[in-house]
Amino acid sequence: MVGAGGKGIAPSKERVFGPSFMVEGDFAELVKKDENDVTLVVRNVISSRNNLKGHSINLVLYDGEGNVIQTKPCEVIELDIDPKTMKTLGLGGNLYCVMGSIKPDSRIKRYEISSNQR
Repeated sequence: MVGAGGKGIAPSKERVFGPSFMVEGDFAELVKKDENDVTLVVRNVISSRNNLKGHSINLVLYDGEGNVIQTKPCEVIELDIDPKTMKTLGLGGNLYCVMGSIKPDSRIKRYEISSNQR
């Protein structure tokens, strides 16, 4: 079998996986719903060469010691941006807005988005 560089080396059966998206923007804001009801809305703008419709994207909330406090599913919306603008911005693939909302909690010290393919 001819593999790496045609030197008779068999191709590896190992697979290397990288990130399926890149975070291009990260926004968090407090939104007042009712007089006494406040919600923290976290939005990320992400770019991906993959179609994220088959992915489950979650907002994972951590305390100061790295323990998971809560995991919430996110809403994923594909943004409609013309290819010329994407090229000008140096972005490849598609842009998505990933949005999750939570009740404010003083224990939350950091958050991240994670993706699982369904």
